[in-house]
Amino acid sequence: MSHSRSGPSTPSLSRKPPITDFKPGCLIGSYVITELIAVGGMAMLYAAMHRYLTQAVAIKVLLCAGPPSEEMKQRFRNEAMLLNKLQHPGIVKLIDFTVLSDGTPYLVMELLRGETLLRRIQNRGTLGAESFVIARQIAVAIAVAHTHGAIHRDLKLANIMVLQEEDGAPLIKVIDFGVAKLLRPAFCNPEVPTTQAGMFLGTPGYLAPEQMANAAEADGKADVYSLGVMLYEMIVGGRLFKAASFAEMRAIQKKGPPPLCDRAPWVPGRVENLVHRMLADLPTERPTMVEVAAELLQIEQDRQPRTRRIMMYPLAATLT
Repeated sequence: MSHSRSGPSTPSLSRKPPITDFKPGCLIGSYVITELIAVGGMAMLYAAMHRYLTQAVAIKVLLCAGPPSEEMKQRFRNEAMLLNKLQHPGIVKLIDFTVLSDGTPYLVMELLRGETLLRRIQNRGTLGAESFVIARQIAVAIAVAHTHGAIHRDLKLANIMVLQEEDGAPLIKVIDFGVAKLLRPAFCNPEVPTTQAGMFLGTPGYLAPEQMANAAEADGKADVYSLGVMLYEMIVGGRLFKAASFAEMRAIQKKGPPPLCDRAPWVPGRVENLVHRMLADLPTERPTMVEVAAELLQIEQDRQPRTRRIMMYPLAATLT
């Protein structure tokens, strides 16, 4: 899974390097590390090559400077079991899941050649009508996750990889289900809680109001809100919410986003209506992710009735 370095800022490793800080040439299982791709708050992501099969992969290792906690190990297990269950073209593919000699877990995933959605906007500004295509693909992928009892809880531009098809059309992959909320008992160990009441999870600027208050209570409508922020930002080519504190952020949310038509007059009224419904302050006033996917599909069909992209991933087929 190749990711742009435009994601979360890299924490300083000058004081005490993590035990999972591998250098190029190091061997993890059957894989030889080739480079460090990114460092996040909970994991390090490496590019690697299978020592016998010459298969390029991405390896996500739990970031820790000592023995990993049971909570953090459970999060990795949850992510692995979820990715293994989903197996959807719009979600990064899991290849393997195992542990280091000290018990530190790691995931082996497909290596994605592309750019994050964040980098795409930084390079291009507004994505125009491509915003609808990308948002619809994200909605379909996350709707599938919802049907399997999983809430992503950290949808943001940096967690979407954009690849390119042979004809130049964008193809997205949702990544990083590390803080996902899993509703199915088969996915998690109830004896190892991973989200406490009142815990803050996610990225400010993309969080639904209810998730800011209590991540444990977030449901699928929180993901809808996050996608609404992303769609708004794809259309206008810049940030939607800018705040110096959580209190200021909450005040901005209550006020509501600026009318989309003020910043992007070219956007059809149907799109503006959908975006603002996704950004409703109350989750009961937002559509479901399936409804969002269906609406975006209809918008695409109205604009380009016979595009190959729409025929490749019809909504009904991906939810079966």
